Amino acid sequence: MRTYIGYTKNVRKDELLKLFDLDYEKDADGYSFFEDKFGADFVDSSSFGVLSKEDYPDEEFGFRLIEKLFPFQIPANSKLSELDYSEVECVFVFLDEATISPREVDGVVILEGHEGDLYE
Repeated sequence: MRTYIGYTKNVRKDELLKLFDLDYEKDADGYSFFEDKFGADFVDSSSFGVLSKEDYPDEEFGFRLIEKLFPFQIPANSKLSELDYSEVECVFVFLDEATISPREVDGVVILEGHEGDLYE
């Protein structure tokens, strides 16, 4: 199991949630966006979380807020602290068995993967 951390540049929370879910967004072969574009296994709804700028309109959406709200302690070597949050719409985390290389597809960026389930 690996824990992946990513962010979106121009994809809002409601759109991002649909990209994880087969019931909303699937390609002709029946795969979700994350399966098709990143090679992820099926990501079930209990295995991901999203923090969105729109949910915290009265707070500065940046690393300090993300660090406070994250469901686990952010690894010391995380690149989340280096992001320009003026360009970030959402930060997300998900668990997956697949090995996924960090990259960007259509405004969705998988920033990093960490060995193990960081929720534990």
